[in-house]
Amino acid sequence: MILIADSGSTKTQWVVLDPKTKQITKEFTTKGLNPYFWESTAFVTYLQETLPSVKEVQHLFFYGAGCGLEKQAEWVKTHLSKALEIPHIEVFSDMLGAARGLFLDRPGIACIMGTGTNSCLYDGTQIIKTVPSIGYILGDWGSGAVLGKEFIGLLLTHQLPRKVEDAFHQEYHLQKVDILNNLYRKAYPNRFLASFTHFIYKHIEVEVIEKMVRENFRLFFSYFVKTYEETEHSVIFPVHIVGSVAFYFQDLLREEGEAMGIDIQRIQVSPMEGLITFHLK
Repeated sequence: MILIADSGSTKTQWVVLDPKTKQITKEFTTKGLNPYFWESTAFVTYLQETLPSVKEVQHLFFYGAGCGLEKQAEWVKTHLSKALEIPHIEVFSDMLGAARGLFLDRPGIACIMGTGTNSCLYDGTQIIKTVPSIGYILGDWGSGAVLGKEFIGLLLTHQLPRKVEDAFHQEYHLQKVDILNNLYRKAYPNRFLASFTHFIYKHIEVEVIEKMVRENFRLFFSYFVKTYEETEHSVIFPVHIVGSVAFYFQDLLREEGEAMGIDIQRIQVSPMEGLITFHLK
């Protein structure tokens, strides 16, 4: 049996596969396991207490946010080994997971638009070029965390229509002090901010909200896609995107991409279906 994990900053999707029958035998979801937001003991304890038995698994392929650097990938591998009795564990970046899930063995520009954002140029085997991922405080335009951050900024400075403010408080029951405590005193402020993307989506017809989202998408394309648009041989690569923000806001995303001359060929909420195909091959 093999186990595939696709881990973002908010959640991790797990699938157990039987390579002989090519069937899924188990599926489950846990919190995101980004190493930047976990302490060692808590990471191991959480997995031991949360995951169902995976004793039949011989090989784990873990694709995770925060695993792009070798040091962080090794940290995750070490702690997965402590938590799970699996003989063979391989840890890769979530970006490689997205590329494999979206393109399998074909080249293209793979993008992630979820709690965070990222992109790469994939040659069908490996990532050959990427841009620096600098997080939601400095970058990550178009991510759930940044959309949430900018929306909360508009809310707290009273730049939203009164009906939207009232709807927000009725749904979330959060006062200014509660919001600031979640941002500056509690863990996982990125998840907290990304949790408002559903509300943003519901009120996308509000002019100031739509403008904010569109501006974020333009910045996303400028930084995360235009960089790879042409190689030295002037080859234009297909663009595929994975992630909840891309999936739910895809109409606006496609409009802004088209306006910038970018043809988005595929948008998926998760790379898991493609990763299953990739590993069964």
